[in-house]
Amino acid sequence: MLSDNMCVEKVLSLIGNRGIMRLGTFDGRWPHVVPLAFVVDGRNIYFECKFDSKKVRNITRNNKVVVLVDDYSEVGDTPQYSGVLIFGTASVLDFGSPEFLRARELLYRKYPFFEKHFPILPNTGRTIIKIEVEKLTAWSYQ
Repeated sequence: MLSDNMCVEKVLSLIGNRGIMRLGTFDGRWPHVVPLAFVVDGRNIYFECKFDSKKVRNITRNNKVVVLVDDYSEVGDTPQYSGVLIFGTASVLDFGSPEFLRARELLYRKYPFFEKHFPILPNTGRTIIKIEVEKLTAWSYQ
């Protein structure tokens, strides 16, 4: 486990250019895992989604989440596998707050199609979730 703040922020900055993460939540009976677009800002991860989604319902009941960002490839006969498993606490951002506006701008910058196809505006039913990273594990097999 990496716990040193500098190491955590370095690892998070390295995964920030990845396109997809997998988010795990728990509904009290079953785990729920979904792929999501995301951005990293310091020690926080942000993603957008529908406010009435299962993941938001799960987070409001149990805000402890897990995130997986990984990569697998084969070079010749040698598989290469690396990843980061992140444990954190999730919360729904207040619509229009400074943090919300910053996260939305980061999402629009990384995923330009969001602004046109999935606008995060009032009355669209979309929101932004923040994950505060508590700890993580990183690995690389080559």
